[in-house]
Amino acid sequence: MKVAGLLLIALGFALALVVAYAAVGAERGATQAAPAPVPVEGEEKPVIISLPADPREGRASVEGIPVAEVPREIMEREEPAPEPPAAKLPFDDGSLLRAYYDDGQLEYLGHQIEAPDGRWLREGPWEAYHPNGALHELGAYENDAEVGEWRWFHENGAKMAVGRFDAGKRVGAWTYWFEDGKLQAEASYANGKAHGPWTTYHENGVKGGQGEFKEGELSGPWTVWYPDGTINLESTGTYENGVKVGD
Repeated sequence: MKVAGLLLIALGFALALVVAYAAVGAERGATQAAPAPVPVEGEEKPVIISLPADPREGRASVEGIPVAEVPREIMEREEPAPEPPAAKLPFDDGSLLRAYYDDGQLEYLGHQIEAPDGRWLREGPWEAYHPNGALHELGAYENDAEVGEWRWFHENGAKMAVGRFDAGKRVGAWTYWFEDGKLQAEASYANGKAHGPWTTYHENGVKGGQGEFKEGELSGPWTVWYPDGTINLESTGTYENGVKVGD
């Protein structure tokens, strides 16, 4: 009987060791299967809300115009060719600057001045048109940079954006609209970056996000909605430098 009792005690002790070891192994396995997330250097931040594009992205561009080419007969001479003159912007008429689409429709119209270094810079009122003849943008330049209030329009004539520039950078309050006339965003900028209170909208008119930016990054409390009007709990919360730090 004593021997049988001792065997039972030993068996129980061994079983307890096996169970304990299995529990430790399972805990280690769980830890290995779900490691703590490690930030990846240079990883892009997730898109929290959809911001309107810079309306200048769809404009008629007069950037990067090449310097006037040297005539071939001059290039073929043995002596060094003279420096070519600095090229004016295309389709100029004195200080007047204009361009046309292939079908003859006016593309843009403005003015230019010659800088001391020979470059030609946009200066004064500016207007541009869509291929169908509808007004696209209306504003002014100073020293080749946008200044004051600018207005953009969709091809159907509906307002696209209204806002102000300071030396080519967006500043102050801006408003954006979708092509059907619904609000896209009520925004604010400082020194070209989103800064201050923002409210964005989905295309169906439902709010998309509401909060503040600080130097281009989400900052402070934000509420984010799905297009059906329900709150996006994953994105709603408090942000710091564009990263969610609290609910």
